[in-house]
This record gives sequence, C-alpha cells and structure tokens, in this order.
Amino acid sequence: MQYYYLFAKDNGENVMLSRQSHRELNPKSGAGLDEAMLGNDAIVFSVQAGEDYGYDQYDPDYEGAPEALNLNQRMLDYYEHDSLMSERLLKAIGQREEIQTFPVRLDNSFNDEPLTTNYCFVNITKSFDCEDIAHSDSPAVIDDPSKLVVDESKTGHSNIFRLRPFVSTIVVSEDIATAINRGSFNGVVAYPLPHPG
Repeated sequence: MQYYYLFAKDNGENVMLSRQSHRELNPKSGAGLDEAMLGNDAIVFSVQAGEDYGYDQYDPDYEGAPEALNLNQRMLDYYEHDSLMSERLLKAIGQREEIQTFPVRLDNSFNDEPLTTNYCFVNITKSFDCEDIAHSDSPAVIDDPSKLVVDESKTGHSNIFRLRPFVSTIVVSEDIATAINRGSFNGVVAYPLPHPG
C-alpha cells in the first residue's frame, strides 16, 4: 500500500487559533477519547489574526497587486497543531472507524466578521511505530518524516493513523490522499512517503 503524510501548508495566512475549553483532551495520543468528557459542549477556540498576510506580496520580487482577503478567505481547512479539520475536508476523507470528531465553536477575537467555515476537532484513534528501517534511506527525524518508509505489517492496514513517535504527523492511504489533493483544500496537501524497494 502506498502511504502519504499530511503536510500543513503555510502561505502566510497569519491566523492563530487558541483552545479555550477542554484543554485536557489530547487528540494526539492515538487512542479514543471519552465522549462523556465533553457532555453536550462544543470545544471553543479563539481566532486571532494579524493585519499582514500573504508571504508572496511581501517578497521584494513580487509583481502584482497585494491581495485583499477577508478573514474567512484566510481560514484553512486543516490546522495541524489544533487538530481541526473543516467539515468539507472531513467529507472528502469520508467516514472512517479511525476518526472521532467533536463539535467546535470558533470565537472571532480579531474583528466582527462572522466565520462561515464549520470545523470539527479530530481525534485519530490509531497510532503506530511503523518505520521500515531496513528500507529507509536514513532514520526519519522528528521534524521531517518524509523519508520514512512504512512497514505495512505494523499498521493493521489502517487508512489513517498518527505516526509514532511523530504524533503530529498523520499518515493516510492513497484514496484519502487523492481526495485531499484533488479537493483544492486550503492549508493541506498529502505527500507520498517512500515505498519499500
């Protein structure tokens, strides 16, 4: 099976999220979360943004008019650090037994613009230490799992999982990667991991 990893693209949107409630929830443990801990409450995030955004337009060689984007246009479909995915991204991924989702409420602390994208707090319930060291060029390093070859026999043939010890890294199967890369999502792309051989 060809595996891919999700890469959070940063194009200088300059939007920061801060979890305001349910901070005890750890979505990167690779285990299921107790839904009773939330009750009927949504997980609350505060949205902050900087006035400046868009790396390209601050490049001295940039040719073109600066973009004027509102906050909604700067919001991403995937916030790796905060374990948030837009409902549109989750729909492309499809219902998977390895995914728990929880409702989210975003409070705009930047301006009075109503936020139009709906998000879910995403918990991936599987994690594996699955590096195929014999076929890897070099051991993967914590900030660059891109050289890691996955030993499929250690993944239980899961379609989506977190990679141990790099728990921020989400690995997906080819069908999920294809759906993501064809979906023109803001802030996420799926890159292939090396294949054994």
